Amino acid sequence: MGKKEWSPSEALPCNLSKYTPKIREITYGDFYVSADGNDNNDGSLERPFATLKKARCAIRQARANDEAKLKKYSVCVMAGTYPLYSDGLFCLTEEDSNTTYTAFGNGEVTFCGGIKLDRADFMPVSGKMSTIFPAEAVNKIYCIDITKYNLSPSECSKSYTSNELKNADCSLWSKKRCEVFCNGKRLTLPRYPASGNLKTGAVINEEDKKGRGITFKLDKTTLERIQTWHSSDNIWVSGYFAVDWSNSTLPIEKTDAEHQTLTVPFSDSYGLKENNPYYFTNVPEEMLTPGSYYIDCESALLYIYHECDIASADIEISVMDEPFIAIENAHDVVIDGFSFRLSKSNAIVFNGDNITIKNCTFSCIYDTVIDGEGLHNTVSECEIAHVGKGGIKMRAGDKPTLSPGYALVDNCLIHDWGEIEKTGIQGISVTGVHNKISHNELYNAPYAAIHYSGQDNIIEYNYAHDVVLDTSDMGTTYSGFHWESQGCVLRYNCFCNIGNKEHPSNGIYWDDMLSGQTAYGNILINIAGHGFIIGGGRDHNSYNNIVLNAGGYSLLYDQRGCEWEKNFALNKDSGIWQNLYSVPFRSEKWAEKYPSLSKISEEPDFDNPDFPPTPAHSRITGNVYISSENFHVMELVKRFSNIGNNVSMDIDDDPGFCDRKGGNYTFKADSPIYDKIPAFENLPFEKMGRY
Repeated sequence: MGKKEWSPSEALPCNLSKYTPKIREITYGDFYVSADGNDNNDGSLERPFATLKKARCAIRQARANDEAKLKKYSVCVMAGTYPLYSDGLFCLTEEDSNTTYTAFGNGEVTFCGGIKLDRADFMPVSGKMSTIFPAEAVNKIYCIDITKYNLSPSECSKSYTSNELKNADCSLWSKKRCEVFCNGKRLTLPRYPASGNLKTGAVINEEDKKGRGITFKLDKTTLERIQTWHSSDNIWVSGYFAVDWSNSTLPIEKTDAEHQTLTVPFSDSYGLKENNPYYFTNVPEEMLTPGSYYIDCESALLYIYHECDIASADIEISVMDEPFIAIENAHDVVIDGFSFRLSKSNAIVFNGDNITIKNCTFSCIYDTVIDGEGLHNTVSECEIAHVGKGGIKMRAGDKPTLSPGYALVDNCLIHDWGEIEKTGIQGISVTGVHNKISHNELYNAPYAAIHYSGQDNIIEYNYAHDVVLDTSDMGTTYSGFHWESQGCVLRYNCFCNIGNKEHPSNGIYWDDMLSGQTAYGNILINIAGHGFIIGGGRDHNSYNNIVLNAGGYSLLYDQRGCEWEKNFALNKDSGIWQNLYSVPFRSEKWAEKYPSLSKISEEPDFDNPDFPPTPAHSRITGNVYISSENFHVMELVKRFSNIGNNVSMDIDDDPGFCDRKGGNYTFKADSPIYDKIPAFENLPFEKMGRY
C-alpha cells in the first residue's frame, strides 16, 4: 500500500488559552497632548499641547532643574488622530529617559503616517488608459489625481527589490514606495498570471556573467501575452528565481521576441535558475482582480479596481518614510496604548535599555514594525497586522560573555506579515542571550513565525498556525548554522496547519548543524512537511513532544555535516567555524555552561563523536509520533546519539486522546502510549497562546 496523500485533517486544539482584553482606564500624568491642543499651551489637562515634540520639550525644560533630573515623567495623549507624516520623526535620546508616553484612556489614539483620499475626487476611467485596461474591468476601475495630495507618481510607482542583490546598483529602485490601502488592507499591483506562477525557461548566460544581465527563455504563450502589452516600461518580474527561501522583484531590462527571451539587469544573491516560479507585476493590461491598483506616471493618476462601491471605501496612501518613534541611548521609556498606521518605514526603532512597548496596535506598515536592541526590553500585548516585511526584531545580550539580554516578546497577536517581502521575514526574531518569546499568537504568513539565535533563549506557550505558506525549506520556528548557539529551549508551544501541499514546510527546524537545543511539551498538528527536522546538529534533547499528522516524517534527523555539507565542516574559514570562533567556547565560563561544546575536537575525523560536524550526544526519547511516516534517522545519528523509546503510530491508529475529533489532545489514563512511555506528561494546553 502506498503512502496516503496528506491533508490537514486533524482538528485544531479546543482547549488553548483565550485572550482576555484589558479594560483601559483614564490615566493622569504630568503633561497632556490633544489633537485639539495648542503648542502654545502649558500642557495641562485643561490646556494640552498639540504634539509629542512639544511635550518632550517641556519635560526637557523641567529637567533643567537639578531636583527634577531623575524624576519620572508621564505624557498622556488624548483620543484622536495625529498625522505624523507632516510632523516628522519623534526622537528620544538619553535626556528623555525615565518617561512614559501613554494613551489618556478616553478613546483610541492613532498616529498616522499617511493620507486619506477624498472619495469625491475619484473619477471613471477615460482617455488612453480606457483602451489599455481590460475591457471587462474598465467600468469597475476608478482614478484620482494624486498631485492634489502633493504626491508625485515616482513616489508610488517604483517596486521593491530584494534585500540581497548581486552586482547591482539599485539606487534607482531602492527608494521607499508609497503604498495604497483600502479599508485597512494593502492593495496589490496588477499581475500576470492573475494567480499562480510561470516557470523560468533555460538560463542562457555564461557562468561568469551570472548575477548581471541574466537572460532566460520564455515559453511561447508568455511571449505572445507580453506582445499584447503596450509597453514593458516599469513592468517587473517577481518570484523565487533560484531557491524557495529567497524571493525578489526585478526590473525587466529587455525582451527579445526573435530569440524568445527576457533579460533582467541583475539577480538576487542566489542567481537565477531554470524551472523556478515567477510572475509579471505592475501590468495595467492585466488589471483583472479586485483589490489592485496602478499608477500612470505620465498622467499622475492612481487607478483602483475596488471590490465594492468606491463611495463606501476608505482609500489611504502611506507617506511617512521614517519611523514614527526612534529611541537612541535612552532608558526606562514606556510607549503604551497607541495605534500606529501607514508607514513606508518601521514603526518604532530603539537602542536602549528598559524600553517597554505595550498595548499598541500596528497596521499598514512596510518595514519591520519594531526593531530594537538593548537590555531588559519588552514588547507586550501588541497587535501587528498587514505588514510588508516582518513583525518584531530584538537583539539583546552578549554572546562572548554570556551576559543575559532579558528581552521579552509576550502576549502579542501578529498576523498577515510578509505581504511584500516573502522570505527572510518572521513574525518575531530574537537574537542574543537569555531572552524570551512567550504566549504569542501568529498566523497567516508566507514564512517562519519565530526565528531565534544565540544562547539560553526560551520560546514557550506560543500558538502559531497557518504560516510558512509560500516556502518549503523553512519551519514554524527556525534557527541554524551555529554550533555555539547552545541552551535554547522550545517548550509548550502549539503549531498547527503549517505549510500546504505545494509548500510542505516544517514544524520545528534546527538547520545546518545547529546544536545544543532542547524541545519538550510541544504539539505539532497538520504539518505539511516534517514535524521536527534536525539538520545534522549535536547535543540536542527532545522529549515529551507530540507530532500529529505530518506530511513528511514526524522526525527527520540527518548527518549533513558529514555528507553534503562536508565542505563547511572541513573549511575553518566557513561561516559555521567562524561563528564558533567568535566566542570563547573553551573558557571556564563556557565550559561550565556547555561542557560538551568545550570538549570538541578541531581535527577532522568523521568517526570521532567530538568532531563538531558529527551528529553526536543527542537524546531523542519519550516522544509520540502519529503520522503516516514517523522516522528517518541517518546511520551516524543512530551511532553517536540516543534515539529511542518513542511511540510511533500510524495516522489511523487510536492513541487514546480524550476527544481527537473535537480537538482535545490530552491522553486518557488508559492510553496505549503509557505502555512505552509511562512518564509521559500531558501538555498544558490551557496555558498555550495569549492570555
